[in-house]
Amino acid sequence: MHGIIKGKTLNQIGKYQEALESFDNALKIDSEDWEVLYSKGNAYFKLGMNLESLECYDKSVEINPHVDTWNNRGNALFMLERYQEALESYDNVLDLDPTIFTAWNNKGEALEELGKYHEALQCYNKSLKLNPKHIEVLYNKGHVLGKLGNYQEALKYLDKALELDPDYEPAKKAREEILSS
Repeated sequence: MHGIIKGKTLNQIGKYQEALESFDNALKIDSEDWEVLYSKGNAYFKLGMNLESLECYDKSVEINPHVDTWNNRGNALFMLERYQEALESYDNVLDLDPTIFTAWNNKGEALEELGKYHEALQCYNKSLKLNPKHIEVLYNKGHVLGKLGNYQEALKYLDKALELDPDYEPAKKAREEILSS
């Protein structure tokens, strides 16, 4: 247990390489500890080592299909531009718990990357029902509305995001693009 606590602490303070060493030590004691594998995947993800994080998440979900592991597995696949596979992971999260707004948002982002804007919009709507003041989701909805040519509605959501954080660069940029077109 000591190895995972130390590793999580090191992860929290940004010492990811040292965290990986702690997780490796913990896995020597119990190679089937899903939480250690999940946490090791998180350290790899923070280091931008998405293939390695995916390998850890895959092992972890085989042992315990936890929503956080499925979600982070989807994020690793997204970063690897494997959007269809990412969608499957986000669907697994939502099958286990449809109230996780970040999974709806993440699924929307993957759908958007696949050019499925209407489906992405539905996911952003579900996410906003669960958390109506999340800046990234407000931005994402505004962004996809802009791609669909619904500029007035897009500006409404981008403005909502900017009300919450006037310095949120993605929303500022998307707003400027719409107004200049």
